[in-house]
Parts: sequence; structure tokens; C-alpha cells
Amino acid sequence: MSRDEFLEAFDSGLLGTGLRIMLGQYRFLLPKKAYLKTCQRVHSWLEYYIRRQVDSTSNGTQVPSQQRRSMAKNLGGQTEDLEYIRGQILQSMLASKETTAVLVSNAMFLLSRHPDVYNKLRKEVLQYPEGEDLFTFDNLSNLTYLQNVIKEALRLYPVFPLNGRIALRDTTLPASPDPTNPQLTKLQPAPVPAGSTVVMSWYSLHRSESIFGDDAASFNPDRWNTIKPTQYEYMPFGGGQRACLGREKSLAEGALVLARLAERFQRVESRDSRDWKPKTGISYCNANGCKIALYR
Repeated sequence: MSRDEFLEAFDSGLLGTGLRIMLGQYRFLLPKKAYLKTCQRVHSWLEYYIRRQVDSTSNGTQVPSQQRRSMAKNLGGQTEDLEYIRGQILQSMLASKETTAVLVSNAMFLLSRHPDVYNKLRKEVLQYPEGEDLFTFDNLSNLTYLQNVIKEALRLYPVFPLNGRIALRDTTLPASPDPTNPQLTKLQPAPVPAGSTVVMSWYSLHRSESIFGDDAASFNPDRWNTIKPTQYEYMPFGGGQRACLGREKSLAEGALVLARLAERFQRVESRDSRDWKPKTGISYCNANGCKIALYR
């Protein structure tokens, strides 16, 4: 199987997985044969290259300590369980494929429709002191408005809009009263039997007016100058012990690309009048794409 064929199978598998996550207990309604065949193609392709990497290590091929090693080689030095290695690599691919691209695409979609925000972002980037390297992790992190733009883009369009957990034992979900709705204070804790799946919608959470204000559905990076949501009120990367390990990497890459674009281009204009439309899958991207024009 060629690289392009693998990517096609991988994308098809992601679509099938995303649909099954959304359908939950009703996923049995989807055709299973084609999906399993696609998964098998992906697994076989990965296992072929994993064996090559692991075999080269077991045959005594030495890799200099300062040289980067592949994930397969690193895991192969710890275990011979091929299925485990494949699972770890697949998980890394699932978490990294298109995530930063989706973040940047969604941010540019919003900026192209809000020229005042783009102008303010560009002004902040261009005002950075001459002679200093703006494009470092620390310096990009200190650009307040740039970080606000990223936060706001992730709030409106989180790359992963849903998450879920399975209860390992009988438990309860505490009643969390909404200060804007006194009726909710009468709610009782919800029982969650062992084996139940609890699905959380970051998309809905991030548009809560009780947290983000009456204009929660609007793109307004300045809101982040006055609000400080808790870690469980704003969760584009999840939270707790199972939060996304790639959070800082994704934020740094997104900041770098957006800052470069703001530095090089005087303005950005939308070339598509259609509204943002979600594309079915695991990540939350625009089904219509991001059609824009950039002017130097």
C-alpha cells in the first residue's frame, strides 16, 4: 500500500471512528464490514513498518545516543507486544493529525471575517522590539492579544468538541447549579452505573452565557482580558490527569503560524460567504474549508 493509499484509509477510519463516537450505543446502525476492513489495512501497514524498526534494533543496529530514534524503536526496546506498540503509535497519530492545522484554519476563518481583530493582532506583532527574535516559545507566549485570539478560536471551535469517559464503578455526577437558572439548584446528583459512558460537549460548554457572557456566540478575543474561567469551564485540551499531552506543542505551533501570517500580510479577506459548517469526524474542522485572500 502506498503512502497516499494509507492516508486515504486512515482518513476513512477516522471518519468511521468519529461517527461511532457520536452515535454511541447506536453505532450498530452503521455498516461494519467496510469499517473493519479499513482498520485492518491501517493496522497491517503500521505493523509492517514497526517490524522493520524493531528488527533493526534487535539485529544489533546501534543508534547514536544523540540521534533521534523513532517511536517504534523506543517502544520496541521496552516490549515485544506488537499490538501495544501499534496502539501507542496510532494514538499519537490520532492526536497529532491535522490538529494544529485545524486550529490555524479555524482562527483564520474567524480573522478573515473580523478585519479589526486581524489589524489589532498585526499591530501587536509589528510592535515587537527590533533586534529581538519574536519567534521563540517564550516571546510568542507573552503576546497577549495573539494568545487571546487563539483562546477565542479554540473556545468557539474546539479541535475536539466532544470527549467521553466510562465509569469503572457505580458513581454519581454532582448537581452543579447554574447561577443564571435557579431551577437547576433543585437538581439531585445523577447516578452513573458502572460501565456507563458519559459524554462531555466542550462546544456547548464554551458557549455558555453564564461563563462567557451574553455574547458567548460571538468572536471577541478581548473578553479574555476580563474573564478567568476555571480549568473545567474552558477545556479545549481536556482537563485533569488525562488532559492532552500535546497542549503546549499545539499552542506554540499555532502561535508561530498566526504570528508569521500577521507579520507578512497587511490584511486578510474572506472568499467564502458561507457559514462555518462542521465536518463529520474526530476533529472539528470546517466542511467548507477556509477560503481566504492574503494581501502583502
